[in-house]
Amino acid sequence: MSNTQQALHRLAKPVKQHLLPLLQESIRICLERHLLGEGRGADNFSFYTDVWSFPARLFKDRVEEAAIPFELVSHQGCVMSYEEFQVRHHRVGYSERDNIHMSFPHNASSLVSELNFKSQLALDFGDDFPPPEAPIEVVLAYMANPQDGLCAIYLAIPGRVENGKIISWEATLEIWRRGEPVQTSIDLRLPPEADIEELPLPLVQRVCIVPINDSQTSLNSRVVV
Repeated sequence: MSNTQQALHRLAKPVKQHLLPLLQESIRICLERHLLGEGRGADNFSFYTDVWSFPARLFKDRVEEAAIPFELVSHQGCVMSYEEFQVRHHRVGYSERDNIHMSFPHNASSLVSELNFKSQLALDFGDDFPPPEAPIEVVLAYMANPQDGLCAIYLAIPGRVENGKIISWEATLEIWRRGEPVQTSIDLRLPPEADIEELPLPLVQRVCIVPINDSQTSLNSRVVV
């Protein structure tokens, strides 16, 4: 397994736990909004605009609330960091049947500028003087359409860039496909055993009903033992 592939596997766990549920939720809302707006101005263009902007807003809100362990790199656009990674989200295809190796974002100008800058920096420093260590650029790449909603999600490290467009991936990792459950971001694990307070057992009283053989009464006696 290559170093880049190993890097994607390290990032997959926090992405699955924290970003996937948010992405699924926001695109579900985009689909509902699109269906409600059909015939009243909603079209494919508005849907594809929403499937970037809705997740961006939700990601930013959760980061600012410190609800997820990612940090916001810049308030312009939506760039998040996690350890050595820098993550952006982009729709790259239509359905889960699309080949990720042939699927790329239509508009990723901020990411392309960053990649070009790092490439130029490497040339300026040369082989004898490696440039300062930079974060690993990763795309949270997903397939979505106005009929099915979210279809597939990948982590992808950009490869070649030509004419302002990403034209290849250096490494990819599928992390979700339509029909599979998405891991919840809510931690339902029990606390460690040492943290569970031991409560005293409740006192249980046993009650016996004892008949009283008395010619003057037919009552029963309640005896606690």
